[in-house]
Amino acid sequence: MQILPLSEIPSPRYKLETAERIFFEASSKKTFSSDEEREAFRRRYFTVYADRDPEWFLLALDDSDQVLGYLAGTPSTREDHLSLNPYLEGFRSVIGEFPAHLHINFCQVARGLGLGSRLLEDFESRLKAHSVTGVHLVTGAKERNVGFYARNGYSEASRLRIGASELVFLGKRL
Repeated sequence: MQILPLSEIPSPRYKLETAERIFFEASSKKTFSSDEEREAFRRRYFTVYADRDPEWFLLALDDSDQVLGYLAGTPSTREDHLSLNPYLEGFRSVIGEFPAHLHINFCQVARGLGLGSRLLEDFESRLKAHSVTGVHLVTGAKERNVGFYARNGYSEASRLRIGASELVFLGKRL
């Protein structure tokens, strides 16, 4: 597997389209009440990273240069991230300890092969090289990915209940 930032891929449109298909296939949210809601979801968890932080949007490519997965990340959680994700306000007290954040997804055939761990390691190495001290993500407390992140050194820093959902803030010091 090769890992490249979006910013280093010449003519990245096709690869970005493939990553977007993976985004929607892997997402736990499958239905949207309108095209506007679907677009807002895509913008919140995908487009904002590709557009604003292409050097931190990492693509995992196979030997034939096909996209297997991606990591959409940023070295610093900015106010625009908070405005796109209002639930993050509930975690504001711990974000400072873990300023970077990420979203990661792989196509179905690439899951369970250790590729996600390799992509996380690459992202974390890049963060360390820029003196970033911690990274976080937010997921559902009962999602299966909680175990994946725990195996990769992430631990719970906070929880937040929103209606019937319970979100967990997982952080890792670098």
